[in-house]
Amino acid sequence: MLFRSYVQITRINKNFVPTTVLILLSGCIGNSQWKQWFFTKRFVSIFMMVHLITSASMVINDIFDLRIDRINNPMRPLASGKISLREAMTLFIGLSGTCMYIGRQIPARLHPYWVSSLVLVTAYTPIFKQITFLKNVVCAGIVTLTVPFVGLSTAPPLSTLKTLPWMLFFMNILFVHSFCNEILLDMLDIEGDALCGIPTLPVILGKYRVLRFLMTGLYGNALMVGLSVLFTRNYKRMGMMLSTLVITYHQLLSNMRDILQSYFSEKIIRHTISSSTQSLVFCFIMYILYTVG
Repeated sequence: MLFRSYVQITRINKNFVPTTVLILLSGCIGNSQWKQWFFTKRFVSIFMMVHLITSASMVINDIFDLRIDRINNPMRPLASGKISLREAMTLFIGLSGTCMYIGRQIPARLHPYWVSSLVLVTAYTPIFKQITFLKNVVCAGIVTLTVPFVGLSTAPPLSTLKTLPWMLFFMNILFVHSFCNEILLDMLDIEGDALCGIPTLPVILGKYRVLRFLMTGLYGNALMVGLSVLFTRNYKRMGMMLSTLVITYHQLLSNMRDILQSYFSEKIIRHTISSSTQSLVFCFIMYILYTVG
């Protein structure tokens, strides 16, 4: 019973698959020859660290959101009393400490990425989560840091410039999807956040205005990225990037229109959030096709 509660508070049962897909995609961006890095000690360390940071972020979020979860999510392990506050703090320290121990074993050039992620994760709920809009930017940024962290760890020496365009391209797609997911999660928690005085965008502007803001931002971002891709001299890469951009953004915008038409159905919102993993898988397939073609 206690083990199940630990699984729930770390959300590893929900995060393991999308996080693993993100790690593999980021590794392939750094080096498409996966056999050169997949079975190495460094990649195993990186794999463990990303999952440890993800789990630690879930635990500390529940610790500082205990009062809010008693309203929004009363069945969460900490809010329901299945796990005590002391046990949750011990778990967070254990996850973070293990991550730091492993991090000391990997090359120093990768330290800024995992240290930044761990610092932001620790400061997110008690500090950044209280700041409107910035909270969503920071959370999306933590997820996006996975791409250079893993990608640079698998990249062969002197090959970073070759993979940089794809790395920046996928970082943009990942950041946009993560940012939108954070806003949609705020929509689901709007009642509890309003009662607890947390100034999220949906609380301040309302669901309709916020969703329109997201859709307008998506069109603007797609136009900006599309124009930058058009200036590349590699026509194969240009075609692959534009195809990936159009298909992933079309899916996200279509889901947002469904949210509007359903009058912000919780089921549709959760479907939109979960479909981000499908977009990551599609990006993975497109990149593999680019490298083997």
